[in-house]
Amino acid sequence: MKNLSKESVDLKRLDKDKYAGLYYGQSGEDTILWRLFKSKPKGFYVDVGAHHPRKFSNTYLLHRYRNWTGVNIDATQESIDAFVAERPNDINICSAVSKTRGQVQLRLTSGGARNTISDQRAQSVVDHGIEIREERSVSSEPLADLLARVLVANQRIDLMNVDVEGMDLEVLQSNDWDRFRPGVIVIEDLDFRSQNGRTPISDFMTGQGFALLSHLYDTSIYNDAKDRKTA
Repeated sequence: MKNLSKESVDLKRLDKDKYAGLYYGQSGEDTILWRLFKSKPKGFYVDVGAHHPRKFSNTYLLHRYRNWTGVNIDATQESIDAFVAERPNDINICSAVSKTRGQVQLRLTSGGARNTISDQRAQSVVDHGIEIREERSVSSEPLADLLARVLVANQRIDLMNVDVEGMDLEVLQSNDWDRFRPGVIVIEDLDFRSQNGRTPISDFMTGQGFALLSHLYDTSIYNDAKDRKTA
């Protein structure tokens, strides 16, 4: 079913329309991914800040209808428990991701979609009237260390999704791009539109040899300019 349950739409009629599509991503990011990977069954993803197996998920469409599997990472145990229940064949890890290893403060928000370890993003959340309902100490480690621990040697990563509420650039900086290099990466970049596409995240991705494929509201999609074999 479309991610339109709160819209004034006749869903039963819509579901019978052969021209209608399907999406779970917040801004339909997975419709782009579906086109990119339409001929690739059983691919592999890494989802950092996975949040929920279906809600706002950029990987569920491929998981459900193309039999993809992968790694789901989230700092909240509640989220990981949901992934264990719905995607038991995935690798599901409860951890924050940052450039250094240690304990960090996680702020949990109403609804969970704005959970963050970023002091700046936490203040922005409060300024926008979103309640921080709990703070807890959680473990964090660099993405490269985490992937080195859980992936088999030479595991190809077809898709990496990063949405970690203000820590996105730091997650990118914590990866080993020679060792863990996805064919496509999807990443939240809230400054992209206001900065005309020139942001620290876009500069970093370009510097790593990735090319922008698409931008959907708050999300940028890049592919590896060195490897055009995404599908």
